[in-house]
Amino acid sequence: SRRRHTRCSGVSWARRCVQETGQKPGSEEGILITFDFQTLHKEKCKGIDDPDSPQSDYETWSPNSSATSKCLLGHELTFVRRKRESTCYNGEDFERPRFVQDCECTEDDWECDIGYERQGDGPCQLSKGQTTSTDPPEICQDYYYISSGYRKVAGDTCQGGVRHESLRLPCPGTTIFSRNFKAVIFIGLLFGLIVLFKNQILDGIDKIKGKVSG
Repeated sequence: SRRRHTRCSGVSWARRCVQETGQKPGSEEGILITFDFQTLHKEKCKGIDDPDSPQSDYETWSPNSSATSKCLLGHELTFVRRKRESTCYNGEDFERPRFVQDCECTEDDWECDIGYERQGDGPCQLSKGQTTSTDPPEICQDYYYISSGYRKVAGDTCQGGVRHESLRLPCPGTTIFSRNFKAVIFIGLLFGLIVLFKNQILDGIDKIKGKVSG
């Protein structure tokens, strides 16, 4: 049977004959013919460390290269592949290089949190009938967080840029003033103990000197 195939990502097409499995005429013996296409690629590809250069058989390619932004889920993913016009072969030990670079966050990297929704292209707002609470949890240490109405898209790795982080609130009794006040008390007690021990040591030395001189 005739089948079309390509070895250059659709740049050109060729026809090759493929013998289907079957039986010999007048016999129940099966036949299977294996074609070796190694001769189609006579040379091993070169230039893997310098893709996109005229001397290299390789080029860089991004799955999102046709879009306005090359960033997908907060990062730009780039592969190295054989140029479509190159007729060489990669070899059995070929490992495809891949490069990942995080992108700056945009609004597309964020989605509305549970209980929030967008009105058109506007910001995330509480859904109708939903309420939010700023009450701290029963077990609260230093700080607790409440939703700002947004959450990062699952698997997104963007950094910086547009930020919709959760709001951080201090736990009751752990304000900056109360923490500093506790620190002052601790330092004062420590200083008082040092002075007390120092006076006791000095008194002990004076008594020893008195006994020696007497």
